[in-house]
Amino acid sequence: MADCALIVVTKNRVELTSKCLHSFFLSDQNSEDYDIILVDNNSSEDNLKKLKSLATSIKAVKSMYILDADMPISVAFNLGMAMTRDYAYRVKMDSDMLVPGFSPGSYRSQQTTGANPGAPA
Repeated sequence: MADCALIVVTKNRVELTSKCLHSFFLSDQNSEDYDIILVDNNSSEDNLKKLKSLATSIKAVKSMYILDADMPISVAFNLGMAMTRDYAYRVKMDSDMLVPGFSPGSYRSQQTTGANPGAPA
């Protein structure tokens, strides 16, 4: 288990959540240093299906909690905090946050070529 849990709360924002999660891989941060915990706050069925697919494609996503009723965002974050008690550090993040060093151009490049532009040459 990593020392840090990144708790990402989202609702019907698959594209933003994808950019948020992928920005970690384009940063200098080693993905073994953190685990990502996704909390879905009652997304539509179509968005939830896409989010599940995204979550399974990213190895740093360790858990996904799906709320079946709209909750205030503070409740969704508190659920994530409760589920990550054993981590030394816990970071609450909204799904539109990006890691410094992320650029939309590098994200698009990775999506179309499958390459990781943040990786050493």
